[in-house]
Amino acid sequence: MKKIYVFLTVFMSAIIMLNANPSNRYITEHSCSKAKAAILRKGCTISDKLIDRGLSQAAAFWTSADGSQDEFVEFCTKNFCMNLEEKDQLFERLCTNFETILGHNNRVTIELLRPSHVKGYESLPIDDIFGAYNGLAHFNADMFSNKIAFIVIMNFPHFTLREKVNNGENWTIRQWAMYDWVMYSPTAHPHPPSSRLAPPPPPPKTTSPTTIYIWAWFGVTRTSVTGLPMCN
Repeated sequence: MKKIYVFLTVFMSAIIMLNANPSNRYITEHSCSKAKAAILRKGCTISDKLIDRGLSQAAAFWTSADGSQDEFVEFCTKNFCMNLEEKDQLFERLCTNFETILGHNNRVTIELLRPSHVKGYESLPIDDIFGAYNGLAHFNADMFSNKIAFIVIMNFPHFTLREKVNNGENWTIRQWAMYDWVMYSPTAHPHPPSSRLAPPPPPPKTTSPTTIYIWAWFGVTRTSVTGLPMCN
């Protein structure tokens, strides 16, 4: 499972939410409240505080180009996990699919760079062009366009560095991966205000080989300083 968590921690982190500018938000608090009420009417057993945090962070990235206020409410109502089982299922599917995307793209990159990196190939001018090709160049923009990014942000919201530092000793690898994913690129949304974006900080120093391998950021504990439970 450690291999899968690598792909979780590499992509789609909500860490840049720390720099979201509320004054630039398109989605109103009223729309967030409507979405929460609709989610609770469906029988959601996730805690109120996690619902609030997930909706607020998704709203910080949603723009008019992504849909209207009503479309935001409808999207959140449809895609917010109703319980821990659904959250685990979503987590595993994201792991598998991101691993597939990254793994196959890595193979493409290796093959395109083979004439430049391996002896025995006749060098052609086109080799450098193919070698510079990046199949994931628009990955982040694509994830926001198809709204997978919003599903991730909404169901696995970001928690502050202070919460992680104060509570990290009690967290599992799965908690780290589930609640703080490292950005693949600091330019996540195809059209956000620049004030919302900031690169992630360096990974925490640790002697744990597992943590080094994952390059993990700590997730949220069941008894965090903000009183936010991990999943329930």
